[in-house]
Amino acid sequence: MKHTLNSYLRSIGKDPTNIWKQMEDSIKTVYYTKEEQMIRITANHKSTRFSTLDLSQNLKLKNIFINSLKEFLRNGSF
Repeated sequence: MKHTLNSYLRSIGKDPTNIWKQMEDSIKTVYYTKEEQMIRITANHKSTRFSTLDLSQNLKLKNIFINSLKEFLRNGSF
């Protein structure tokens, strides 16, 4: 997927590196803009899987999520 997009971007005279950086920045911006809202919304739903997580575990999950997005943007897959 990433190689196909890169090839297409080059064929229309665009630099794929810049495009991927812009996409990563956009995803981060949306995530951080909506983070508080997502936490508030999910707090209303009981989950036996995540209900006992403490703050440090939540931060680890957040970092895993961000790193997974970075890897996806870098490689085109997880």
